[in-house]
Amino acid sequence: MERQGDRAKLKRILINVINYRAGMDERELREKIEQVVIFITDKFEKAGKLTKPALCHSLRVGFYLYGKSYSSETILAGFLHDTIEDTATSKDEIGNLFGEKIANLVDANSKKIQNDERTRDMIERCIKLGEDALIVKAADILENMTYSVKQDWDKGLEHCPRAARIVFDKKPDNFRDPIFLDLKEKCLENKNG
Repeated sequence: MERQGDRAKLKRILINVINYRAGMDERELREKIEQVVIFITDKFEKAGKLTKPALCHSLRVGFYLYGKSYSSETILAGFLHDTIEDTATSKDEIGNLFGEKIANLVDANSKKIQNDERTRDMIERCIKLGEDALIVKAADILENMTYSVKQDWDKGLEHCPRAARIVFDKKPDNFRDPIFLDLKEKCLENKNG
């Protein structure tokens, strides 16, 4: 489990990265990302021990989306995507702090049922909400695949390709964002690697 000092140091480093990467025309986004980093650091710290380093995972998903220049709502939802399911955070709390669209994106990416169909249910809710929600889910799966390979995490190595297959099977033809090709390539790379 990460120590409190390590989390504070990580938060300072990430805020410095944000400040370096963002130009003045991105000032509002930079401030929102800083607010989100502080928010999720606090929420995951209060949540206690989780099965994977959830804070780092959420940061990697958000920064992946940021690096690919997605909309500010999609980026912020990427940072926040696990807060409802992994912490004591509500959709209303996210909506009050970050806006209704972000709250809806995060909610669509949160598990609502606890059975074998939960991934399918979540992906179907993402599709119903729209392409931005499925983009967040694809970034989540991509990051989980990368983590699972690096850590030789069997549960992730089994779950991620199944989740990706559901995305490919359910994704409407008009959802053509390049992230879906990235996800397909990552699945092929892991299958062949």
